[in-house]
Amino acid sequence: MKQVTRAATLADLGDLLDRVPHASLAFETPTGIEALPVGFRRIEGQFWVGLPRGEGAPSAGTHAMLLIDDGVFYFELRGLRVRGILRDTPAPPALSRTLRWLELDPVKINAWDYGSMRERAAP
Repeated sequence: MKQVTRAATLADLGDLLDRVPHASLAFETPTGIEALPVGFRRIEGQFWVGLPRGEGAPSAGTHAMLLIDDGVFYFELRGLRVRGILRDTPAPPALSRTLRWLELDPVKINAWDYGSMRERAAP
């Protein structure tokens, strides 16, 4: 019996990462978990998260999870989840200065694309 997978790679989602329709960041706070919409750019393999300036935004060193997704119907669903730690690194000049940019240093990355299900390799 054949097995299929919805798993994808970053290369499979290149167009999604170039034009992100939805990006959200969940992060730890002293009182629990919070989430907010964020800007996103991937530059030279680094994940950059654009946060609003002011209170309520996470700081460097915070454990966070970025979710980028697209699609409405089952076979359109695709996305990326990056779990990692936020780093306060000088942002590349190409990024907007209206947001505060932090680098998300990945610990684990999951990607999926239900429209491109493929046969799973034998274990």
